[in-house]
Amino acid sequence: MQPPSSIRSATVAEANYRTIVDSAIDSAIFSMDEAGQIRSWSSAGEGMLGWNEAEMTARPFASTF
Repeated sequence: MQPPSSIRSATVAEANYRTIVDSAIDSAIFSMDEAGQIRSWSSAGEGMLGWNEAEMTARPFASTF
């Protein structure tokens, strides 16, 4: 049994997003939630700024930059 199309679409969208973020080598890309918490962090961000995704996830953006 296959998951509903909305779940498949969300999975494909997440995979596409991750591909774009991971392929950007000269830009630190991140996402935040509505409260200003960092939710994702690119590997380029780690290379440029020294913090990995585990260190950045759930940190407030305002206290970081």
